[in-house]
Amino acid sequence: MKFKLSLPMFAIALAACAQVTNETPLSETDSLSTKSTTIVTEPMNKLTPNAEMSEKERDIVAKLAWLETADPVRDARLALADRSQGAIELIAFSGRGKSFPGLTMAEYDEIKNQVNYRMAEGSGDTLYGPTHKQLRKDLRNYASIYNRTIYGSLLN
Repeated sequence: MKFKLSLPMFAIALAACAQVTNETPLSETDSLSTKSTTIVTEPMNKLTPNAEMSEKERDIVAKLAWLETADPVRDARLALADRSQGAIELIAFSGRGKSFPGLTMAEYDEIKNQVNYRMAEGSGDTLYGPTHKQLRKDLRNYASIYNRTIYGSLLN
């Protein structure tokens, strides 16, 4: 069963998801937004490849499973603390051009002599299905927080 939920209420509902049952209505309206998000209340691990996915989507979902437990602030701080391994790496997205989620090109230019970068796997223009699409959003969010943490620390 599916319910509609406005975007501003999404975070609150997500925190309460463990307590949601199939009989619980999740409709809230917000005067600031007319967009809505569908939440499926059946238990589901979105990072588990399944038979409904294409082979390519299953492969990329398996490769991005690390996002389930990732902490971008912790990971950035660890990278900053362990500079003995070489230059610090930012996370870049591929596509029509290289980009650094969370940073403008001007901000990247400020620190480019202090960092290297690695391309995030699964970040290209090709999406292999709805689960990959969601994971790519999660990956962009992770990379944005990670890159901002690195950037802020290097400016201090």
